[in-house]
Amino acid sequence: MIILKISVFHYLLYKILVNISKEIWKGSLRTYIKQAKKYLSIGYKFTVIIIIGISLFCYIGQKHIFNWIVSDDSVILSAENLILWLFVMALTKVGYQIYMVYLQGIGKERDILQSTITATIIASINIVVSGKVFSLSGVYFVISSKYLILSMVYFRQAKSME
Repeated sequence: MIILKISVFHYLLYKILVNISKEIWKGSLRTYIKQAKKYLSIGYKFTVIIIIGISLFCYIGQKHIFNWIVSDDSVILSAENLILWLFVMALTKVGYQIYMVYLQGIGKERDILQSTITATIIASINIVVSGKVFSLSGVYFVISSKYLILSMVYFRQAKSME
């Protein structure tokens, strides 16, 4: 699942970088941003569809998949309770990752750094608290929330570039 997601992400990044170089040589940054947003939208939708498909496959066949990895039934039972959180975390990370790379590509590294530092500090405190109160599922909730919030922040920043 991770390898496929990474390969899709790298393909999207490759296409954006190729078009950046073409458009910069043409001198049309506006055209580049328009084209990059098109790839951004297609890459986001494609990656979400792939992750949902793989997640459904893994969820339906989770007993068999877990048996390939580990044979201890107690570990399998605890993993079954957390697998949905892992899927949610993977889905929320898609927007975060794609929009972050897009903003980096158009020179918004400073904004990304500030947002990421703030979110990481807040999430770290919340992870410690939720880990003590809700155990591991609380930790996954906080991490997923962090990715979702950063995805929304980065999406708004990308949208403001129009």
